[in-house]
This record gives sequence, C-alpha cells and structure tokens, in this order.
Amino acid sequence: MNEIIKALFIQAGGSVEEENGNLWTYSDDLDPELFAQLVVRECAEMVRKNNYQFMSNEQHYGVTSGDILNHFGIAKSNIAAAEHLHSDKGYSIGTPEAQEAFDSKRGYKL
Repeated sequence: MNEIIKALFIQAGGSVEEENGNLWTYSDDLDPELFAQLVVRECAEMVRKNNYQFMSNEQHYGVTSGDILNHFGIAKSNIAAAEHLHSDKGYSIGTPEAQEAFDSKRGYKL
C-alpha cells in the first residue's frame, strides 16, 4: 500500500497492521466520505503547488494524470480503458453509446 494512501486511510478512521511482511487493513471505523475527501484534497494540493510554481516563474511542466497516479503508487494499467473517458468540452474517446450515457448522467441536453 502506498504510504500516502495508508496515511489518508488511517486519518479517515481505518487501521493498518503489518504482520510477517503482510499488510492487513481494517475499516470498521473508516469514514468513506472523509477518505474520499482526503484523497481529493491531496490531488488539489498537488495542483495548488504546481500553480504556485507557475506563478513564481519556477520551472513549470504542469501536473498530469500520470503525476497523480505516481503520487498514489497506482499503475496506469489499473485505470479504465479509454472507452470510458469523455469530456464535457464536446469531445469524447469511446463509443457513441458511452458518450450518450455520460451526457445523460451529467444532465446534458441530448
């Protein structure tokens, strides 16, 4: 388990124990909403730091989705296939049916 995810899991009420090299997680007191908020805040902090670097004219390349995945120790291969990626900017990658479902879920007029 990535150390950042472990820390956020514990902060949200979960517990983690390591025994004989095996990691055991317990979530009896875990607040899933708080855990999700902590993960989102961690991502937002990455963007905030990136924007600060840009504003202070430090070397700036921009935060990418790959940066966020690396931050949490998540392999890119674990992310859903491109057929599940759509945009509210009027373009999509995937099937027309998947785009229609995306638009409908977001409440866009079809």
